[in-house]
Amino acid sequence: MSGLELEKLPSLSPKSTAAGLLVLPVEIRHRIIRLVLAVPDSPYFFQDSGGPLECFMPRKPGAWLALLYTCQQLSHDARSILYGANRFILEEVETRNHRSNVLGLFIRRIGSVNAGFLSTLRISFPTTELADDQGEKSVSDKTYYGIWSFFAMSAPG
Repeated sequence: MSGLELEKLPSLSPKSTAAGLLVLPVEIRHRIIRLVLAVPDSPYFFQDSGGPLECFMPRKPGAWLALLYTCQQLSHDARSILYGANRFILEEVETRNHRSNVLGLFIRRIGSVNAGFLSTLRISFPTTELADDQGEKSVSDKTYYGIWSFFAMSAPG
């Protein structure tokens, strides 16, 4: 194709692309969005001691931001598929000087509406071993307190 022929092809503006997707039947539109946003490798969220919430994602979908910000209807469809079709892994890591709250940070970051779309959330809970005066070791349940108190504060009613 010569350069002249390329100039004759219609160009798609973001508005016409959004309108083009919106005229498709919902099932087909959702299938397209799923092909773009569902990733084979789970996004992995963690927090280094005292640092911000971080995400490691080996294969981030290339057009995910475009789908999320194109228009209100596509954004809703894309968010429901992004959070519903992917598995999210949260790694709670605690040290003697740092209590982890990856779950709380993750839910606050994505917001309650997007949290409602989540279908699979894997949380790795740490255990803390404590030694008493006789050297006996026991597992501390303090690690779990932050998680359960988060759910108690988030529960409706």
